[in-house]
Amino acid sequence: MAPCLRRNTHQVFYFSFTIFDMKTINFVL
Repeated sequence: MAPCLRRNTHQVFYFSFTIFDMKTINFVL
């Protein structure tokens, strides 16, 4: 269960980081 939980956490972190990157790009543009 630990590896699965770690994988889910990584996906959530990557997803939120992608949204943050998109917001930053929109702000720069």
